[in-house]
Amino acid sequence: MPLRIVGLIFVLTISLAACVNETVMGPVAGDFVFQALHSPDHVALNLATGSEYTHCGLVLNDSSGLVVYEAVGPVRAIPLDQWVQQGIDQHCVVMRFNDRAKLLDQNDLEEIRRVADTYIGKGYDSYFNWSDDRIYCSEFVWKAIKLALNIELAQLRLLGSYDLTDSRVQKRLHEKYGDSLPLQEPMISPADLMNSSILDTVLVINKK
Repeated sequence: MPLRIVGLIFVLTISLAACVNETVMGPVAGDFVFQALHSPDHVALNLATGSEYTHCGLVLNDSSGLVVYEAVGPVRAIPLDQWVQQGIDQHCVVMRFNDRAKLLDQNDLEEIRRVADTYIGKGYDSYFNWSDDRIYCSEFVWKAIKLALNIELAQLRLLGSYDLTDSRVQKRLHEKYGDSLPLQEPMISPADLMNSSILDTVLVINKK
C-alpha cells in the first residue's frame, strides 16, 4: 500500500477517534453526576463515608436538552449547567456505565426517564429511610435504575456500617433519631455509587 494512503488512513483514524472520544466524554443521557453541597447533613455524610461527594443526580434528556434529575428537596429535573453551578466550587464528577453500549439503548433511556418522572415532586427524605414515602438523592438514583433496568448500581449497606464515630456525625444522628438510632436501616450513599464496579469516571468538571 502506498505510503501516502497509509498516512491518510492514519489521519482519518485519529480524527475519528477524536470525534468518538469527544462524544464519549459527554455528559450524555444515562450518566451519573456527583458533587458536594453545604448543609449539616452533607457535612455528616462526608464524615461518615469519607467522601467529599455528598450529592448525586441522574442525567437525562428533555425537550430543552440535558437535565439532571435529583432529590435534594422534592424530586425535580433542572438544566445540567444549573445543577453544576449549585455545587461547591461548581465542581462535579461525571460517571457512566462502563458497558454503556450493551446496557443502554434509546428504549432503555426512555424507560429510565419514565421511571424518573414518576418520582417528580416526591418529598425529600431527611431521615434516610428505605421506604418509598420520601426519597433522598442516592436512593432515588439507585431505585430509578433498579426499576428501569433491573440493575443494582451498588450493594446496599446498613446505617451502622458507616463511620459514625465523629462527634459531629453523632450529634446529627441524635438530632434526627434521638436515642433510637436505626443502625439496621438499609442505605446507599453517593460514595457507594461512585465505588460501583459497573461505573467509570468519564469527566471531571472544574477539576480541583
